[in-house]
Amino acid sequence: MNTKIQTLTSSIKNKAPWPDIFVLHSGYCIPKALCDSVKYQVESILPALLPDVDFTLKELCGEEYWNQLEAGERKLAGRFIADLVSRNLLPLSFGLKTDANAKTYRLK
Repeated sequence: MNTKIQTLTSSIKNKAPWPDIFVLHSGYCIPKALCDSVKYQVESILPALLPDVDFTLKELCGEEYWNQLEAGERKLAGRFIADLVSRNLLPLSFGLKTDANAKTYRLK
């Protein structure tokens, strides 16, 4: 493999190829500003969540915030939060999927 390509691949796997991009475990690249914003929205609502209740990411972020995001940003936000939950970086677990096949989350 070309040394430059190998170096780039290694830096992507190390999650920090560029300071303004967050690379998920799956390899998706997400703007850090979006990650920080979505994570802030979710962490802000955590104290108010009821146990044993499933919430969509739209509910966790709030409808006003969610409606400001474009469709592509919503998908990236969903991938980002799912990545954090799967790596136990948020005190949430996966709930049941909605009829629209959206992931839901609940307090651990």
